[in-house]
Amino acid sequence: MAEGAASRFDQAESDASVTGLWGESTSTIDWCEANYVVCFYIAEFWNTISNLGMICIAAWGMWQVKSLGLEARIRYSFLSLFVVGIGSWCFHATLLYWMQLLDELPMIYGTCIFLFAVWEDRPDHRWQRHLIVILFSYALIVTGLYVFVIHDPVFFQTAYGSLVIILVFKFVLNLRDPSIQMEERKNRHQPESRPTERMTLHATLFTLAIGSYLCGFILWNLENAYCSYFRAIRTAMGGSIGLHEHVSGPHAHPPISQLFPFLFPNGPDRPSLLDAYLSVEAKDLLWVYVQPALAFLAPVFELHAWWHVFSGYGTYVQIIAVAYLRTLLREKWGIEQVGRVQLRWWFMLPYLTEDEGKDEKEKTS
Repeated sequence: MAEGAASRFDQAESDASVTGLWGESTSTIDWCEANYVVCFYIAEFWNTISNLGMICIAAWGMWQVKSLGLEARIRYSFLSLFVVGIGSWCFHATLLYWMQLLDELPMIYGTCIFLFAVWEDRPDHRWQRHLIVILFSYALIVTGLYVFVIHDPVFFQTAYGSLVIILVFKFVLNLRDPSIQMEERKNRHQPESRPTERMTLHATLFTLAIGSYLCGFILWNLENAYCSYFRAIRTAMGGSIGLHEHVSGPHAHPPISQLFPFLFPNGPDRPSLLDAYLSVEAKDLLWVYVQPALAFLAPVFELHAWWHVFSGYGTYVQIIAVAYLRTLLREKWGIEQVGRVQLRWWFMLPYLTEDEGKDEKEKTS
């Protein structure tokens, strides 16, 4: 996902000469990961494959919708997440401008779908048509301006961020709605006289979604601000960074070899963490085993890839929260549903399944 970037990294001008299957980069954004270093067929390898998790959990979400007979808005929400994952994969794999749009624009349309799913939460549907017109018009206007008039990624960041702020605002309103809290307690067989619980299941899902999204956002912006440091760290660990050790330009930071010279006793051309403390023989012996392990861990410091992981997970949890809330509200309104659902967890991954036990209890009562 390419959201939030203000401009192309200075380092990208150097990486532009490194070409692979897709040729030179034509996108308005490039990232801290060096281009075509890991694979000739993929421009930014780790930023690309990190979208696999997003794609897979979105597909799993669509399967839950189909098996449980959930609303169309939930199906389209998961479909939007799936398309964003595919678009992000294509963009980072190619660094082509039209693939960049395939990454960014679905995020606008997908967030509009999320907003509709969350905001239109009353049985009379009196605002449904107006809300659809407003959100669709907003998405079309942003698309037209971004593609034909304003090519600055800051414009996209502002348009997307505004939708996210409104989405979070509506979630907070839902958390403070006492009728929703009462429905959750009833669904969990809690007495209505029990004091109001702030951390209901819906609130837990919301907190997890926002926390995950915020964590990924922080990591990704750290890499934006300190790209030279993270590139140098990957170099010291044995990971390749391509042509240059650090970013050049007026906003570049000093290379890590100047900041921490004790880590580079042989100079920046031979970064090694062991030279200063071990003999040449011992170092060579240990380095045979240590260096591959460090090189294997170097991609951990590809922080934009972590943004994909955390934002994909957070969005999935958010959709699950909306689906869970909608089933409670539809039951409250007396709207016919295929069946009742139950929220379950597989480690840190929430999912919805049919509440068979609850239906059996009602039949025997």
